[in-house]
Amino acid sequence: PEISFAKIQKDIKNLVRNGHAPSQKKTNLYQYISDFVQWVENGEILTDNGEKFKKGTIKNYKGFKEQFRLFQEHKGKEFDFDDVDSDFYDSFIQYFNSKDYSPNTIGRHIKNLKTIIRHARERGLTNNIEVDKKYFKTIKVETQQIYLTEKELEKIYKLDLTKKPKLDETRDIFLLGVRLAQRFSDYHNISADNIQQYDDGKELIEIIQQKGGIKVHIPIHWQTREILEKYNYSLPKIYEQKLNARIKTVGEEAKINAPIIVEKVKGGQKIRETVPKYKLIKTHTARRTGITLMYLNGIPPIDIMKISGHQTEEEFLKYIKVSTLVTAQNLSNHEY
Repeated sequence: PEISFAKIQKDIKNLVRNGHAPSQKKTNLYQYISDFVQWVENGEILTDNGEKFKKGTIKNYKGFKEQFRLFQEHKGKEFDFDDVDSDFYDSFIQYFNSKDYSPNTIGRHIKNLKTIIRHARERGLTNNIEVDKKYFKTIKVETQQIYLTEKELEKIYKLDLTKKPKLDETRDIFLLGVRLAQRFSDYHNISADNIQQYDDGKELIEIIQQKGGIKVHIPIHWQTREILEKYNYSLPKIYEQKLNARIKTVGEEAKINAPIIVEKVKGGQKIRETVPKYKLIKTHTARRTGITLMYLNGIPPIDIMKISGHQTEEEFLKYIKVSTLVTAQNLSNHEY
């Protein structure tokens, strides 16, 4: 068959970028998903920036591969590219709803499927365009995000955890995340090398953020200094998943119990429930808290963005979490 010029360009690009192009053997959908995951893991498929995918993304694709295998097992059928249509989409979502998966988890699996089929289509292995149609949408709902007040942070800081070293380390690393206002991946392994001294005698922490490669400089809060010195500028090693679990226990012990109304979607049905605030604390709460508290203390967004790494004020204002009550209280202090 005739090969288009565009396809030749694509193959050359793959050869230059990856050193070689993956083989184009005849394959079914699940086999292609398996191959795709292996290519991503091996670095044979790279990001748009020409970099290897991060471990979290690779883990995400592996999880999708396993879920697709279980879906096929559940349906008693091996699906091919041409089987992916509106009926497949409905069945796929119903399957995950039956397992009480969150909408965002379902949406992530749909997004991965769309990515992989598009990749196969670019290589001439399928003509499926159903994944590009409006009905084949990636589901996403806004999750309940919180920030902690200074009073709540003080309760966490003053908690006596001397007999619980793992929780003590968790508390310290979380508070460090608040004061640095960075993602866990950007600060969990900082050391004395990140502290830069300038001609005026001031010291700042310098971090290059993984997302976007943005270099930021952060003033050293007294809690930051205290925590770094406590561990001799070498933080305890802890996985983010472990910290996410343990910080909830810290929050519970600190009695961060304010009732929070959350909306969830279970089995395709939207439900509301009230949970104590500590159940919603996670690693990213630290960054969101640090940024929000700076904003509430009157620091201009443009200055906070130089620390947070946000590129636009619109993006920044969507990120911070200020309750309507706090907004009303702030407005009451101004004439308008």
